[in-house]
Amino acid sequence: MQSKTNSSSTPAISFLGPVSSYTHQAALGCFDKEKYNYQPAISISDVFEAVQSGQVELGVVPFENSTNGAVIFTLELLADRHSLYKDVTICGEAYLDVSHCLLGYVSPADSPVMSGTCTPTTSKPSPVKPKTTPQSSLNHIQRIYTHPQAYGQCEAFLGTYLKGVERLDVSSTSRAAEIVKGDKTGTSAAIASSLAADIHRLDILAKGIEDREDNTTRFLVLRKGVDTCATKVNVAAKSMITFTIDHRTPGALADVLDCFRRYQLNLTSINSRPTKIIPFQYIFFVEFEGSKLSDPEGKVAGALENLNKYTQDWRWLGSWGDKLSPGLPFVRRMWSGGSIVFNSTRGEQLCLNNMRAACIERVVDVSIKGNEGDEKVFVNIERRVGLADTGDDPKMSSEESGAIASNTSSVSDQNYIADKRLLRKYLVDKNDNIGQASLVEMRNLVFMREKDAKSAKEERSRPPKILRPTRKPDFDVRIIPSQSLLFRFSALTFNAHAIHLDPQYCREVEGHKDLLLHGPLSLVFMISVLRSQLRPGEMIKRFDYRNLAPLYANEELRVCVGKKVDKNNKYEVWIEGKEGGYAVKGSAVVGPLDNGQQG
Repeated sequence: MQSKTNSSSTPAISFLGPVSSYTHQAALGCFDKEKYNYQPAISISDVFEAVQSGQVELGVVPFENSTNGAVIFTLELLADRHSLYKDVTICGEAYLDVSHCLLGYVSPADSPVMSGTCTPTTSKPSPVKPKTTPQSSLNHIQRIYTHPQAYGQCEAFLGTYLKGVERLDVSSTSRAAEIVKGDKTGTSAAIASSLAADIHRLDILAKGIEDREDNTTRFLVLRKGVDTCATKVNVAAKSMITFTIDHRTPGALADVLDCFRRYQLNLTSINSRPTKIIPFQYIFFVEFEGSKLSDPEGKVAGALENLNKYTQDWRWLGSWGDKLSPGLPFVRRMWSGGSIVFNSTRGEQLCLNNMRAACIERVVDVSIKGNEGDEKVFVNIERRVGLADTGDDPKMSSEESGAIASNTSSVSDQNYIADKRLLRKYLVDKNDNIGQASLVEMRNLVFMREKDAKSAKEERSRPPKILRPTRKPDFDVRIIPSQSLLFRFSALTFNAHAIHLDPQYCREVEGHKDLLLHGPLSLVFMISVLRSQLRPGEMIKRFDYRNLAPLYANEELRVCVGKKVDKNNKYEVWIEGKEGGYAVKGSAVVGPLDNGQQG
């Protein structure tokens, strides 16, 4: 919906103003300021009216503060006793860390000696000690302006340094700064942000006067009607309803709340306001985890349907993404590919000969890609493997070598010393430098969010995408990996992921039709088949691969090898799945084993 007050096609957002208010800052943090026309409103009710009338596409209003609780003005408008805002729904939320300042003008009577000091207005300060002190004298301040919410967030400071000073309510903190700017007597102060001080050119008399470091305000984003695309299946969501009950019925409120318990919907907040029909009877506001717009298991629908039995009336106010929740966990993991570089120097080959080998593993890179709610976390891991011998090393300290030579160190101490030396020996600055390691492996992993049962079922029924190889192999081997093979490989590699062990988990959680073959096991198949085709004295120097499609237990796969045309030292290696398409695609560089020392 386009703003009717904006001559351009840019959609408008209404917020509780003036400019520089905390609501303005929250709105700027929610939306791209280049894509919207921001319109300050004088009051919260003006924001509701602008959204209901269609003058703006979205509205942003304060809802609650972590220190001082709910914003009564917003609750009153959400109650909507006279159906003035029947089309206004909540479609989002935003959180803003709020740090208040006391703004005004430094008293001309303050001498440089007094600057930075202040005498409390009471001989005995408030029992709650403020976390800051004024930057200049406040003796000239006769009145304070701010939004009513701000007073409750700064009681320790106000009770200590401005006790008894008149407090005047205004529509917003930025409006308070405007008023103080116009007071030429200099005896007024405002509780507002440092941004408001810059805009209105006011002095900051005190910084950080809020009682708590974690002082945070939550804002609601409003729209007219329902955006059915607002909440996706895999985004943690919240919803809000209002309802009234028969106060004469014992347990009436408990019966309503039990509707959510029965459907395992967690309640996140409960508020109430007078009905203004019968004294001391209330309209209740309940916020809970879940979305009416995306409810694959029917929990929200079931709870809301049951409300009809226990309420006089109720109204759904909206569903939106939960900004406090990190979202559903990234429990699904996919091995997307990687590479292995082998050291071709004979002296660095991995031959154990009763000597200890070790692996140094580190995370090289982490990135997040994808749309909100459907993000994927890409993790690149480097593993350097080599011998952890305890022989002479010019870099070994005299203390380390002495402990080993005298045999006075324990086995665990010797292992620790060896690992320290291994770090010095194998870790190098450049990822493509193998150093003295026997091999360097890169593993590319992708972590994904959990799937609900419906999505997993749809994934199983979806036909696979088949990418056919463009050439025929020079050599191939057919293998049917059994369930017992997957079990043994899991044990060998200490991999207890259920995707290789539990068929029911594969189907119901991951959306696969059977147990999934390990990524490293596919790699073992390809390297083993390739090595069988090499001439004596040749070795694999580098192997790169990408996993393109799943491979399953008890299904035949085909490992294929083909030499690249005009490139005697390069091979294509791939695995075809049951349908004959690429499942894994790799390439290898081979060469002779180097009998000399690596330079």
